[in-house]
Amino acid sequence: NLNTDGIIIDINLSACELLGVARSYVQPGKTPLVGLLAGESHAEFFGLLRRAGDVQAAVSAHIRPASHGRNPRILQAHAVIRIDDESSEHGLICLLDITARCRAEEELVRKSRDLEAQNSELARFNKLVVGRELRMLELKREVNELCSKCGQPPRYAQEGPT
Repeated sequence: NLNTDGIIIDINLSACELLGVARSYVQPGKTPLVGLLAGESHAEFFGLLRRAGDVQAAVSAHIRPASHGRNPRILQAHAVIRIDDESSEHGLICLLDITARCRAEEELVRKSRDLEAQNSELARFNKLVVGRELRMLELKREVNELCSKCGQPPRYAQEGPT
């Protein structure tokens, strides 16, 4: 739970684990959630809170915790602003670790680019080979025509389209 300024009111152990902090580090009513996020996630987080307040519905964004060293996690944060009464509103945030999914998506994009490059190379090779084969058929027809003009039998059997 957060207040509308993004200050943590309550946090569970799972969220602490995802954010890479001990529960004792979080002081309810004092610790801003944005302080537990990587710098590049600050704008995304505040945008998430703003959108949740504007639409009064659940919204989501990808954020990164500040502490995860060489293997940073990617979290999907789902937020909704809840209004208990006219004077009390707070945000509920659900965090999901989507690191593996994002890495798999990046790998799929990389493999897709590799396959597109291979396909382009194969298409170029196919065009060259087919063009060469068509030219060979054309030359065989010319040789056969010259043979018939000279009264000789055709040297090549008729292949392909005439």
